[in-house]
Amino acid sequence: MFSNNRKVSNRQITRIIILDFFGVIGLLLPTELSRTAGKDGIIAFILGGSLAALFAVFLSYRMRVLKEAGEESSISSGNKAILIISSIFYLIHFFIIAVFLSCLLTEVVQDMFLLESSRTAIMVLTLLICSYGVKKGIESRGRICEISFYFVMLPLILMIVLAVKDVNMDYLAPLVTVGFNRTVLSVYYVFAGFSSISVLFLMGNFIKDTKTVQKAIIKGVVTVTILNLCLYAIALGFFQEAAMKTQRWPGITLISVLNTPGGFLQRYDAFLVAVFLISILIGLSSCISYGGYLFQKIIGNNSTGWGYLFSIAVFFAGLWIKEYSQLYRMFTFYLWYIGTPIMVVLPLLFWKRRAKNA
Repeated sequence: MFSNNRKVSNRQITRIIILDFFGVIGLLLPTELSRTAGKDGIIAFILGGSLAALFAVFLSYRMRVLKEAGEESSISSGNKAILIISSIFYLIHFFIIAVFLSCLLTEVVQDMFLLESSRTAIMVLTLLICSYGVKKGIESRGRICEISFYFVMLPLILMIVLAVKDVNMDYLAPLVTVGFNRTVLSVYYVFAGFSSISVLFLMGNFIKDTKTVQKAIIKGVVTVTILNLCLYAIALGFFQEAAMKTQRWPGITLISVLNTPGGFLQRYDAFLVAVFLISILIGLSSCISYGGYLFQKIIGNNSTGWGYLFSIAVFFAGLWIKEYSQLYRMFTFYLWYIGTPIMVVLPLLFWKRRAKNA
């Protein structure tokens, strides 16, 4: 029998991070990096992923210190007003991400599988599945991620292995050609893709062993970085830099042109698109879970119904967005210039406040 202590293990934390971030980074960043850095996007993934890992180290350290001090999470270390204000910032952030992920998943499903399907029906089904997962709590989400992990990783690794032999290495060189400013900007884009890892600031009370969780978090960030770095390099080796700039989702396009041996792999492309969809679905479920938790913090009521309210708000906001291209521009502007700075500054402010109060 599974325990029901509302805690997740370090292994589950690693897999939650991998599945939360792999899909959205894999679909969001390659086109942006190809336009900004080209081949130097490879360097951007390495440096940006390293910065994200360092940020995660800082967050895990603060999470451990605060839990040892008997505080539920870092945002509860101040007075009531600070708790509410910071919770509102986090709530808005995850609401915006949830709206984007629900529309992204709907767009991919319509584009790749169900061209004539109802956008509303897809969104309703998606949010119902995510809301059911939220109802079961973080421990059940951790177990779902453990099970889903192998369905995502094994096909993905197989694809990478099969694709490497067809990569044109001439398309990957030379590196360090776009200049310092554009390289820094592309590194920031990669870091921004991981900025929601700031949610770890909320999770100290849900982790079984905060003393050893740091390695698990770093492992998750590094794994996501390596996987997306491989996909980016392979896509460059297939399509060249100029072609990648015009593609919506180079990773999915790469899957569609991959030659796989054996008749049993004829529909391998559809299976691998499903891998991205599973990751996005799990990321959306996490956003809804965090949204419900933040509502509890703001309202002061521990009812699980807040997660359902969050899902309903995401649904109507998604219906309001008529064009995915419009949403994409709005979301990337928010993430680059508003969301990421807030996700970095909030933990640093609480660090400073805690140090003053110590």
